[in-house]
Amino acid sequence: MTKIKLSQYVIALGAITVLSACSSTSTQISSYGAAVEQLTSQIDATINETNQLSVDYKLSRIAEQSHYGANKDSSNGGCFIVVSQITDNVDGNSNLCTRIGLPTFEDITPVIPENEIKSLYLYKANKALQSYAQSLQKLNDAGSAQEITSATIKLDSSLVGLYTQYEALSGDTTYNEDFHKTLDIVSGSIAAIGRSVAEAKRRKALKTIIKEADPWIIRVTKSMEQELNNDHFGKLKKAYEQTSLRELFTNYNDLVRANKLDKQQRKQMINDIYEAWKDYSAREMKNNALVKAVEKIRVSHNTLKSEVSKNIFASSEISNTVSELNDYYKQLDSFHELLASCKGILKLEDETYTCSNEG
Repeated sequence: MTKIKLSQYVIALGAITVLSACSSTSTQISSYGAAVEQLTSQIDATINETNQLSVDYKLSRIAEQSHYGANKDSSNGGCFIVVSQITDNVDGNSNLCTRIGLPTFEDITPVIPENEIKSLYLYKANKALQSYAQSLQKLNDAGSAQEITSATIKLDSSLVGLYTQYEALSGDTTYNEDFHKTLDIVSGSIAAIGRSVAEAKRRKALKTIIKEADPWIIRVTKSMEQELNNDHFGKLKKAYEQTSLRELFTNYNDLVRANKLDKQQRKQMINDIYEAWKDYSAREMKNNALVKAVEKIRVSHNTLKSEVSKNIFASSEISNTVSELNDYYKQLDSFHELLASCKGILKLEDETYTCSNEG
């Protein structure tokens, strides 16, 4: 992975440490940044759902193995799970568990294995986009030297994150020199704000930052889309959610047959099953919305760049793109908003919602 030199930012930070306080005038930069931050937070939650499903799946497998072992009386020393394969493990009767192959909690971690490592890069790339959006808000709203400094540090980190995760996702290392030029230009624009937070200079700096960041936003979002489109998340979520849903149904039916649930408990379990079914049935539409949301971040940033290049920091174009970003947030956040987003024909086939382009 490329190591980024940050010495140019030391110069920029030194130039702004004595800035006098001055609040920014009205622009839509903060609204844009907030919309991207909100959307990337939801993308983050969606990625984490898959990771948590993996953990839940492994936990359920251990529970199932333990149940099977108890019924078959096949436990080793009375143990069904051990802490570690390399340490002594005992049960309540001090029976030593030594059999290799017993499940351990070392096997159940949210750490993504090597064959899924790009999922980790995807997660980090989204975090870098989120950090970039936050830094735009901070720089636009900063009213003191301290706030400018804080925004600059965050901007630095986000740009480095965008580049390094682009490298990780694409395997392309040919843009190293170009990226360092970007850092030089951005740091110079911040230093040019000067000893007083003049609004004209702040806007000029924002204009430069957005222009220079745009190629990296394009590259990293396209790499993210490519990774999402390989259907890794779709297949993984289908397998885990299908298993989880089946177990919920089985558990409910077993408990009802055994008359172990009162009315309130039955209602709660039915609610839980319905929530799980909603996630399962809408998974394809949600995956499509996830890809489109990443694409919208790229398109919206290009719109922002076009506007600020004309020294326009508030316009109907920026308002519209902010509104579209918010729409994708709602789709990823709400089952009903996701279904309502279908402009064609909404169908439920084989327990899966699809949206056709007909109509």
